[in-house]
Amino acid sequence: MGFIGVGAMGFSHLELFHKDCGKHAEAVALCASNKDRIAKAREIAPDMELFKREVDLIRSDLDAVVVSSPNFTHVPLALETLKAGKHLFLEKPVGITMAECRSLWRASQKSDRILMIGH
Repeated sequence: MGFIGVGAMGFSHLELFHKDCGKHAEAVALCASNKDRIAKAREIAPDMELFKREVDLIRSDLDAVVVSSPNFTHVPLALETLKAGKHLFLEKPVGITMAECRSLWRASQKSDRILMIGH
């Protein structure tokens, strides 16, 4: 799994998936900018590859992506993730506007990937 954002919620998801679901999931990629948060995340999953750009993480060899970035980035990153053929765990809110939410809903209906909203 790849993780975009490791603020409070992103770090919580990283711990959950990597530690508590360790037999079924492994954190292998991270895209974040805060050096302190990156260091804290590497304490959980020290072998994660660090990406500077979200799109590079999304297009890398992953099964799933967890998006816990700033709210206004959720739908664009979610659409890119589905387009890349990855399963997606998207932290709430889904989007900023109803139109964004509808756009993501339509994209998820056309995809054979799982979209789960963290709520």
